[in-house]
Amino acid sequence: MDQLNIEKRRIACVTGATAVIGKKIVSELKIKDLHIRILTRKNYQKFSGVEVFEGQLENRILLDRFLSNADYLFHCAGETKDPSKMAAVNIQGTKNLITAAQKNNLKYFCHISSAGVIGKSKNKIITEDSECNPQNL
Repeated sequence: MDQLNIEKRRIACVTGATAVIGKKIVSELKIKDLHIRILTRKNYQKFSGVEVFEGQLENRILLDRFLSNADYLFHCAGETKDPSKMAAVNIQGTKNLITAAQKNNLKYFCHISSAGVIGKSKNKIITEDSECNPQNL
């Protein structure tokens, strides 16, 4: 078969893939027959058929490799327990991902923040305009 006629398999990257929402996203992406990469702080081999990148959001070189030739990024990672790490992970780590995404011409970037940012709400649908009542730092 002529290699020029072979369609390039799309690549989807997921941070926070070991948590509840991230696991669900990975499961849904598998149905779409995408090549899936996950970024995790610890070596995590419970997913079959995914490429695992081990490291931190602060590592810009790793993020460039993680997003190299990727099409989609679902950013679900965040520090929710250790207040001393929240700024580095949640703010600077997200900025680092945005920079790497731009550098790698990513087509799609979805950022899912912690429910703690919004806190309790009467609304069933939360948007950028929703009132925030943070439950943690």
